[in-house]
Parts: sequence; structure tokens; C-alpha cells
Amino acid sequence: MLMVPIDPPEPLSRSSARTSVGRYELRGELGSGAMGTVWRAHDTRLNREVAIKEVLLPHDMPPRERERARARMIREAQAAARVSHPSVVTVHDVLEVDGIPFIVMELLDGESLRERLHRAGPLSEAEVERIARPLLEALWAAHRAGVVHRDVKPANIMLTSGGTRPVLTDFGIANLPDHGGTALTGTGAILGTAAYAAPERLEHDDHGAVSDLWSLGATLFAALAGESPFKRDTITSTLTAVLTQPIPPVPARGRSASVIAGLLERDPRRRLVPERALSLLDAPAAPVAPSPGRSRSLLFVGGATVLAVLVLGAFTVWFVFSSSNGQEVATGPGTPSTEAVTEPSPEPSEPVVEDAPEGFTRYDDGVVTLIAPEDWEMVDNEEDQPGNGVDRLASYEFETGVETGGLQLLVTRYDLMVYDAEGAMERMDELLNEDEDFSDAEQLMLEPRLEGPGVLSAVYEAVYIHGEREIPERWMFTREITDEHTAMSYRLSFNFPQDLREEQRDEFETVLDSLAPSQRTAENEED
Repeated sequence: MLMVPIDPPEPLSRSSARTSVGRYELRGELGSGAMGTVWRAHDTRLNREVAIKEVLLPHDMPPRERERARARMIREAQAAARVSHPSVVTVHDVLEVDGIPFIVMELLDGESLRERLHRAGPLSEAEVERIARPLLEALWAAHRAGVVHRDVKPANIMLTSGGTRPVLTDFGIANLPDHGGTALTGTGAILGTAAYAAPERLEHDDHGAVSDLWSLGATLFAALAGESPFKRDTITSTLTAVLTQPIPPVPARGRSASVIAGLLERDPRRRLVPERALSLLDAPAAPVAPSPGRSRSLLFVGGATVLAVLVLGAFTVWFVFSSSNGQEVATGPGTPSTEAVTEPSPEPSEPVVEDAPEGFTRYDDGVVTLIAPEDWEMVDNEEDQPGNGVDRLASYEFETGVETGGLQLLVTRYDLMVYDAEGAMERMDELLNEDEDFSDAEQLMLEPRLEGPGVLSAVYEAVYIHGEREIPERWMFTREITDEHTAMSYRLSFNFPQDLREEQRDEFETVLDSLAPSQRTAENEED
């Protein structure tokens, strides 16, 4: 177990003795704030100039929360390093020295969009269109890599190359929560961030990829007007403006007006996705305002594999390990597709019981099919309510005869998804290890498999301790299937006492292997 010092480590800015961090020689301080200090440095191995961000956590943060925040920051910086796009700052390295995290990044020459607005006032409509394209493409690239920014605003956009190259910085770093549930940068920065935060983030702490798009819309509005349309004098009035007050007209008349208005849609399901926004910017004539109908254009977001496939929903992962009846379950994700989905979501019909191997019953409701032991009973989970940007096509629980064990089946279509099946299972494993309600988590299996073009499945198995359960020693056995073309995920998850693992595993594996999209759905679509 990693031991965390009671006293937080001393930052470089308070110690003049250190002149290097690893192989990087410090050449001078570029700037500092409550989140930390940025240094100009020289990479002695590659002989290049870089920027190093020393990330500081609040000194009064309890050790356990400090360790979790530190681990999250490193994990998200490592994820950001996977993103390759000219308008995303390049992360070269992530390291720790004496317990202090450091992010080594591309050294950018220029000024932030916030500094530009303070210095020279609003940008012209042509200038906003010019920076909107690469910023939309940058977010699209990040989301496809499974990376969510969480804090898009003028201060986190650098204008380089004479203002022609906008660059998003601070992916997942500038908005780490502290133990009070607020941003690390203090009240002023909270107010500034809130003016660009999406409504679903403020209401439900939903940091999904689609929330980045709202923040970009507010940022582009600020570029035209000089400040966010939701900026007020107090945090309370700012939150009220974001959540309830009418959105002011965009101060533009051309294509950028339609794009910004589409991004500033309070309903995440109707918000423009990058693909559609870019098509509006490229339209030769004045674009039509976004339709009041629900936007079904899906942004496909791939995971860590070369196959771009889906899983995780509308901002981040939302996994639930405890259902209303006390059963731990895991819900969530899928990955968006670049194909527009125009047909209505298929509705599950009454499950059809079909032929199955001896001792089993086959269920097929027109959305999903599987076999289960004949003495199990499948029941609708009517209490299951998805969030914004999510269509729950099927939700069932199985009565297995074991009071302390449960099985849940979920089929979900997402407007925006971030991880593929493998990525969703990896994230589930991370959450089991991060959540303080669980302990001694051990991954037993994580096996991804390509099922067909654009279709990926992954089987995940783990054991852990949940002290609040009647039988704390738990066993999770889960299979996820994600389909790039339909932006749908199929998840079947067992949660049973560990002592039943040896006895039940073969039978449960048979059930997991049988999970598949219903052919009745495919036949109906062909008709």
C-alpha cells in the first residue's frame, strides 16, 4: 500500500535548492497560481525546451484525499498524452519527485485567449470562425482518445503562431476537486469556471464529453463579446444564469452564430457534436439554425485500441456499484459513432422464451438475447432511470434464488460515449480501486475480443470487499459489448459472494457468452 506523508511535500517554488526535475533543468518560472507553478525547462536528453507544470494540492487536504487527487491527476495527464492534434498541447512526460507531480509539456509561445480579450477586446467573427474549427477538431480528437477536458475556457486556450493556432491546455488537470467539492484554484477561479461550465455539470456533477462542447460554445461567445454570456458578479447569480436564465443572442450573424447557438443547448441530447458543428462552419451559405428536434448525430469516441468503438456516456463514467435493492452493479458507457442515427430507438417487446440448451431458457425481447438457467426469473427494472443523453433500451434484473447475489442486464444507446468495451472495464477496475467504500480489489480477468466490424466485447472479473454488505467478500463477473455503428452498449453483470465463485463460474460464463444483440432487431431493420 502506498504510504502518504502526513505533511505535504514542499513545492519547488518554496525551495531554492532544486535546479532540476529528473532529466529536466529548470530555467525559470513562467507563471504560478493556486494550482501550481509552470517552469521553463531544458530536456537534457532530447536537447529541447519544455514547460513543466508543478501541480500543488491544498495543504489542508487530508492525506487519503490528497493521494486520490494526486493519482487522478497523473492518470489524466497520462491519458492526455495519448491525444495527438495540433490544437492540443503535447504532453511529453509525467513524473513525480519527492511526492510532487510534474507534467512535462510542449512549450508554447503566445498568450491565452483570456489575455488576448483583456488586451485587445473581442475578436471579429472571422477570427472566431478561424479558431473554432481547430478547437472543435481538438475536442473531437481528445474525446475519441477517451479524454475529457473538463475546464474549457479562455484561460485554457493559448493563441500561438501569431494567433493563428489555438491550443487547448490543462486537460483534466486544472479542475481537480478538493475535499470541499470546489475547484482548487479558489473562489475567483470557481466563479470564472462556473461561467463556462455546462448545466448538467453544475446540477449533477456530470463531466461528460458533451459538457466540453457547451464550454467551448461559451468560450466562443466570450471571444465575440469579450466575456461569457453567463458571467455575473456572484457565484450564485452565475449559476442561476447558466441553469435557468435565457441564453443571450449570439453577437454574430454568420455561420459561427448557428454553431455557438447549437453548442449552447441546455439539453445535452440536442447539443451540437463536433462533426455537425464543423459541417455548419464549412457550409457555403448561411446555415439554418439548429433544429428544435433532438440531435442524433453521434461523436464516436474510441478507447485505447486501434479499433474506434464505444462505451461511456454523456461525460464521464457513471458506474453504480449499489442498486436500490442493495445489489452492487455497474452501469454506464458506450462510444459514439460518426454516423448519424436518424431512426428512433428500438423499443423492447415482451421477452420471447425460445429453445435453449437443457436446463436453460433463452430470452429475446427484440433488443437483446441471452440464455439463463431455467429456474431464474427475469424481471423489468422499472426504477432504473438513465441520465441526459442516454436512451435505456432494456433494463432487467434476474431473481437467481441467491438473496445475496444479483444479475443485471442493461442495453443503452448514447448520444455521446467515451470508451469502448475494454476501456469501460478498465475504468470499472479503476473505480473499484479508488472508491473508499471498497477495498482489497483484485482483477482476475480482463479479456477483450473483436466480435465483428466495429463490435468489441470485453469480459471483466474481479473480487473485492464491500464492508456494508451482509456478505462483504464480493465477486463481480461482467461482459460488455459495444457497437460502433449503433452507438449502443450491452452489459450483463453478476455480483455474488466470493465463496460461490468456484461453484457458479462455469454456469455464469455460459450466460455471459450467450449475450448478443437480438437478431429480431437486425431483421426488422433490414425490412
